[in-house]
Amino acid sequence: MTDLLQRTGDIFGEKCIIDVGPRSASIRASENALRLAMDVSFIDNLAAENQIVFSAIFYQIVAEVPARRLKEVGEELARAKEEIARLKK
Repeated sequence: MTDLLQRTGDIFGEKCIIDVGPRSASIRASENALRLAMDVSFIDNLAAENQIVFSAIFYQIVAEVPARRLKEVGEELARAKEEIARLKK
């Protein structure tokens, strides 16, 4: 799989916000990197209106991650399919 974290603001481990199960994500930086860890329990300490705003923004960001990854996988599969077709000729 290609390097998925290539842009400032990319995230990983986002599934733990939605699915409280054990985490399965891991990452290794190839160079110095600034990272931010978030403990979701802080959401409970926000005022109700801020919880709604935070959740809306966060879920929009989290939705973009699998959509981008799915697009990348689809593009990779299309390239592989083209290569297989080319080799069969």
